[in-house]
Amino acid sequence: MNRRITLFFLIMTLIASAVEAQSKPRLVILPFSGGDNGEGETIAELFAFQPDIAVTFTVVPRTGTPRIQGEEFPGITDTDALAERGRRQNAVYVLAGSLRKAGTGYLICSTLTHTESLQIVAGDYRECMRIEDIQKLVPDISRKLVGASRNIITSPRLAVLPVSVPPNLDGTDAETLMGLLTIQIAGSGKFAVIPKTSTLNGIVTHQNLSQENLLSPSSMKVYGRVANTQYVLSASVRSLGTLNMFVASILSTDDGSQLSGNARNYSALDDGHKSMRDLALALTGVNVETQALPNNFVRIAGGTFLMGSPSMEVGRKENEAQHRVTVDSFYISKYEVTQKEYADIMGENPSNIKGPNLPVEQVTWFNAIQYCNARSVREGLKPAYTITADDDIIWDRESNGYRLPTEAEWEYACRAGTAGPFSAGNNITTREANYNGGYPYNNNPKGSFRRQTSEVGTFPSNPWGLHDMHGNVWEWCWDWYEVYGTATQTNPQGPSSGEYRIIRGGSWNYEAKQMRSANRSAINPFSFHDFLGFRLVRPQGKSI
Repeated sequence: MNRRITLFFLIMTLIASAVEAQSKPRLVILPFSGGDNGEGETIAELFAFQPDIAVTFTVVPRTGTPRIQGEEFPGITDTDALAERGRRQNAVYVLAGSLRKAGTGYLICSTLTHTESLQIVAGDYRECMRIEDIQKLVPDISRKLVGASRNIITSPRLAVLPVSVPPNLDGTDAETLMGLLTIQIAGSGKFAVIPKTSTLNGIVTHQNLSQENLLSPSSMKVYGRVANTQYVLSASVRSLGTLNMFVASILSTDDGSQLSGNARNYSALDDGHKSMRDLALALTGVNVETQALPNNFVRIAGGTFLMGSPSMEVGRKENEAQHRVTVDSFYISKYEVTQKEYADIMGENPSNIKGPNLPVEQVTWFNAIQYCNARSVREGLKPAYTITADDDIIWDRESNGYRLPTEAEWEYACRAGTAGPFSAGNNITTREANYNGGYPYNNNPKGSFRRQTSEVGTFPSNPWGLHDMHGNVWEWCWDWYEVYGTATQTNPQGPSSGEYRIIRGGSWNYEAKQMRSANRSAINPFSFHDFLGFRLVRPQGKSI
């Protein structure tokens, strides 16, 4: 009997450990670059064994971690490459670092990158006289990285431009200093730093932009639209007698205006790295007013796109005429409104398929409007909608409250810079979205049919971090339905009246062709079904 009891508790302990491991985000720790004698692997091992990291993360076994071959700093801020390594291991975070000579000592740098958002969520650099001293620094660095990992920054996004260096100066030192400045700005919490994206660098390379053109208002707008970023960090190095001057600015992608700027002098990396903390403080110490946005909202940088579908797209409807549309920047929720969120505000859950993290359904268009207003009031915001005595809905476009997306905003956010049938490409599988897999797209292999909604965020996000834009539940939009034409439009909001309101995105019980980014459907605004929900939009806040 005692053996059975012991075995029972052993099994339960193992099960509890397995459940706990599954609940913790996975972390890949890469070998630190720059060591002469394999120190990079040793430093990575030191981090892997730290109690703070072991409690917070499920660490990917070191034997399964790909090595960095010949990569030097600032590779640790190359978030595209780091995120790719993390995704190979199904990891949420990547810890990377470098070791570099600085005068008579060493500079140890480390970053924690979030693989989905491409953000550096934490960073650190320290100076030490001997490599052997690094072991004493690792516990404190680990605590700093772990503490920052608990909150993905939802502040305005900031991308980093390549640093401009004249031919007579050391470009390697300048790149290193830019990396250190990036780490410090990321740690300030003022910005969600997207340091070195291939998208941004691709724009610079493809358009062969000079340093002057890099900073032009037209280039800024391109960065904002393509990289979905509100600000950029620009830096250059100039000669100043026997010194070098490191000049940095934070610029708005809306109009190219300078939010902040400052400079620091240095003679070499030995003293330059000490100045980057001061420079970061000077740049981020400005009064940046950000909206008190709830978690799980994404800023969508305004831009121009082709709305509708090309004539040869499989499954295309006649009401999808392509036309050029421009929309302003806005915030949109990463997920559909959940049943818990709805019940917390409205005091009831009308859904047929119950579950707190399932999308709310069985809601009319008017229910969605009422929720937007009630949540706005709860959070001290000005409601977006006025409901008249005749039940007419008037949209106050100057309000800062929650609202439904316009049809154009919805498609722009769904496409996330893509032009094909789906944000995932020319096909979508039931591993990527919840729909009736018995009716696949364009004669592709059949998939599963779950016969109900799935928890929000179950499936991969689109390139702009939005989940379930394809499938799960149809989503209410603001617009009345009409057949639109081919004329260019700016911030279209649909006709002033009509019979049906637009719904977008498809749902769990519809076929794949209804999931297309351009697919349009409409329904009576008093309708409610277990395949029909909504997500929220907030207007972009102002920054000064």
